[in-house]
Amino acid sequence: MTLSNNKITEDYLIKKLSDKKYKLKENEYDKLKNILWNLGFGEGPKMSDLMFFTLLDKKLDLTNPIHRGIMIGFLMQSKYNSLDPIIPFHKKKISKKISDEITNIGTNRARYIIKTLPKIK
Repeated sequence: MTLSNNKITEDYLIKKLSDKKYKLKENEYDKLKNILWNLGFGEGPKMSDLMFFTLLDKKLDLTNPIHRGIMIGFLMQSKYNSLDPIIPFHKKKISKKISDEITNIGTNRARYIIKTLPKIK
Protein backbone atom coordinates (compact mmCIF):
# COMPACT_ATOMS: atom_id res chain seq x y z
CA MET A 1 0.00 0.00 0.00
CA THR A 2 1.34 3.41 -0.97
CA LEU A 3 0.56 6.33 1.30
CA SER A 4 -0.31 9.72 -0.14
CA ASN A 5 2.22 12.46 0.58
CA ASN A 6 -0.08 14.21 3.06
CA LYS A 7 -0.14 11.05 5.23
CA ILE A 8 3.66 10.80 5.27
CA THR A 9 4.60 12.89 8.29
CA GLU A 10 7.90 13.63 9.99
CA ASP A 11 7.03 11.02 12.63
CA TYR A 12 6.26 8.44 9.95
CA LEU A 13 9.60 9.05 8.20
CA ILE A 14 11.52 9.03 11.49
CA LYS A 15 10.03 5.64 12.29
CA LYS A 16 10.96 4.30 8.84
CA LEU A 17 14.49 5.74 8.92
CA SER A 18 15.01 4.32 12.42
CA ASP A 19 14.64 0.82 10.98
CA LYS A 20 18.05 0.26 9.40
CA LYS A 21 16.69 -2.52 7.18
CA TYR A 22 13.84 -0.44 5.76
CA LYS A 23 14.35 1.09 2.32
CA LEU A 24 12.29 4.23 1.69
CA LYS A 25 9.79 3.96 -1.12
CA GLU A 26 9.93 6.57 -3.86
CA ASN A 27 7.00 8.59 -2.50
CA GLU A 28 8.55 8.53 1.00
CA TYR A 29 11.88 9.78 -0.35
CA ASP A 30 10.05 12.47 -2.33
CA LYS A 31 8.32 13.58 0.88
CA LEU A 32 11.69 13.69 2.68
CA LYS A 33 13.03 15.96 -0.07
CA ASN A 34 9.89 18.13 0.15
CA ILE A 35 10.44 18.54 3.88
CA LEU A 36 14.08 19.52 3.27
CA TRP A 37 12.91 22.04 0.66
CA ASN A 38 10.48 23.51 3.21
CA LEU A 39 13.42 23.91 5.61
CA GLY A 40 15.12 26.13 3.03
CA PHE A 41 17.47 23.66 1.37
CA GLY A 42 18.16 24.48 -2.23
CA GLU A 43 16.86 28.03 -2.09
CA GLY A 44 18.97 31.01 -2.89
CA PRO A 45 21.26 32.44 -5.52
CA LYS A 46 24.17 30.06 -4.93
CA MET A 47 22.30 26.77 -5.17
CA SER A 48 19.10 26.07 -7.04
CA ASP A 49 16.52 23.51 -5.93
CA LEU A 50 17.44 21.30 -8.85
CA MET A 51 21.16 21.48 -8.10
CA PHE A 52 20.70 20.65 -4.41
CA PHE A 53 18.36 17.73 -4.94
CA THR A 54 20.41 16.32 -7.85
CA LEU A 55 23.50 16.38 -5.62
CA LEU A 56 21.53 14.99 -2.67
CA ASP A 57 20.36 12.05 -4.79
CA LYS A 58 24.02 11.29 -5.60
CA LYS A 59 25.55 11.82 -2.15
CA LEU A 60 22.92 10.72 0.37
CA ASP A 61 23.42 7.06 1.27
CA LEU A 62 20.42 5.87 3.25
CA THR A 63 22.14 2.54 3.89
CA ASN A 64 24.55 4.53 6.07
CA PRO A 65 23.09 4.84 9.59
CA ILE A 66 24.80 8.19 10.12
CA HIS A 67 23.18 9.62 6.98
CA ARG A 68 19.84 8.30 8.26
CA GLY A 69 20.49 10.00 11.60
CA ILE A 70 21.25 13.31 9.91
CA MET A 71 17.95 13.09 8.01
CA ILE A 72 16.13 12.23 11.26
CA GLY A 73 17.63 15.39 12.78
CA PHE A 74 16.24 17.48 9.93
CA LEU A 75 12.85 15.81 10.28
CA MET A 76 12.84 16.74 13.98
CA GLN A 77 13.77 20.30 13.06
CA SER A 78 10.91 20.38 10.56
CA LYS A 79 8.37 19.14 13.10
CA TYR A 80 9.26 21.93 15.53
CA ASN A 81 10.78 24.58 13.25
CA SER A 82 11.88 27.66 15.17
CA LEU A 83 11.42 29.79 12.02
CA ASP A 84 7.71 29.00 11.70
CA PRO A 85 6.65 32.25 13.41
CA ILE A 86 8.34 34.36 10.71
CA ILE A 87 7.69 32.27 7.58
CA PRO A 88 6.67 33.23 4.95
CA PHE A 89 8.80 36.33 5.21
CA HIS A 90 6.74 38.46 2.83
CA LYS A 91 3.59 37.94 4.92
CA LYS A 92 5.31 38.57 8.25
CA LYS A 93 6.88 41.91 7.32
CA ILE A 94 10.43 40.63 7.68
CA SER A 95 12.93 42.99 6.08
CA LYS A 96 14.58 41.93 2.84
CA LYS A 97 17.97 42.10 4.56
CA ILE A 98 16.93 39.59 7.24
CA SER A 99 15.09 37.43 4.71
CA ASP A 100 18.18 37.33 2.48
CA GLU A 101 20.40 36.54 5.46
CA ILE A 102 18.21 33.59 6.47
CA THR A 103 18.10 32.37 2.86
CA ASN A 104 21.91 32.57 2.65
CA ILE A 105 22.24 30.55 5.86
CA GLY A 106 19.97 27.88 4.36
CA THR A 107 21.99 27.87 1.13
CA ASN A 108 25.28 27.58 3.01
CA ARG A 109 23.85 24.77 5.14
CA ALA A 110 22.74 22.92 2.00
CA ARG A 111 26.17 23.32 0.39
CA TYR A 112 27.86 22.13 3.58
CA ILE A 113 25.66 19.02 3.77
CA ILE A 114 26.39 18.11 0.14
CA LYS A 115 30.12 18.61 0.79
CA THR A 116 30.09 16.64 4.07
CA LEU A 117 27.84 13.63 3.33
CA PRO A 118 30.43 11.77 1.22
CA LYS A 119 33.00 12.10 4.04
CA ILE A 120 30.76 10.32 6.55
CA LYS A 121 31.44 6.61 6.40
